[in-house]
Amino acid sequence: MDIHRYLYTTAISAGSLLIIMVLYGISSGVSQQTFEIIQTTSNYTEALLNAATPLRIILGLDNTFIALYTTTIILLVMALKNSQNLLLLGIVLIAGLSGGVLDYLENHHILTMLSAAELGIPLESAEIKQQMVSSMLKWHLAYFGFFLVAYVIQPQNIIEKLFRWCLFYIQLPVGIFFYVTSPFFNGAIADCLFYLRYMNLIVGFFFFAFIFYQRSRDSSK
Repeated sequence: MDIHRYLYTTAISAGSLLIIMVLYGISSGVSQQTFEIIQTTSNYTEALLNAATPLRIILGLDNTFIALYTTTIILLVMALKNSQNLLLLGIVLIAGLSGGVLDYLENHHILTMLSAAELGIPLESAEIKQQMVSSMLKWHLAYFGFFLVAYVIQPQNIIEKLFRWCLFYIQLPVGIFFYVTSPFFNGAIADCLFYLRYMNLIVGFFFFAFIFYQRSRDSSK
């Protein structure tokens, strides 16, 4: 089994699908992130109903994306494991799979709330609060997992060293501070970090794809 080959295939597929999702969200004017943030029940219900069709498409794409990125994490752990890093990679695997479960749960919850709104069943504020907590936990598990990957990736060239540096010093603070900067400068910082964290994810998947494509080629020589 050529783990490196499977890994760069799933990584580039995940990154490419994420680009499609972001572009579709921009073109349709609908973002799943709208439904991961606390709002009044009336505003949340109205937003769900106004975004119904694009949101269903985005959720369908995202469910596929979850399968791709969790597979990438599993293969990443398999590719990097050795006798010295089993504990760290075990935590990475738990964080990644837990984030994937929360991501699936989030999508199913949003879809359930959309279906309820379409049937005229009133939403409760507790549902929306629970949604935000689950979403934040999902994202932060991902930031934590990728931060730990930086300790075990063992860079073999300058590109891998650059990627490792990004895992340490960029992806973690950008992701975390997105949630705490919304009151500043009328939300301008949060808006900037919103796009930066997606850029982080996309670039990260393509970095993984490139790194393990190179390693696959090297191992086949």
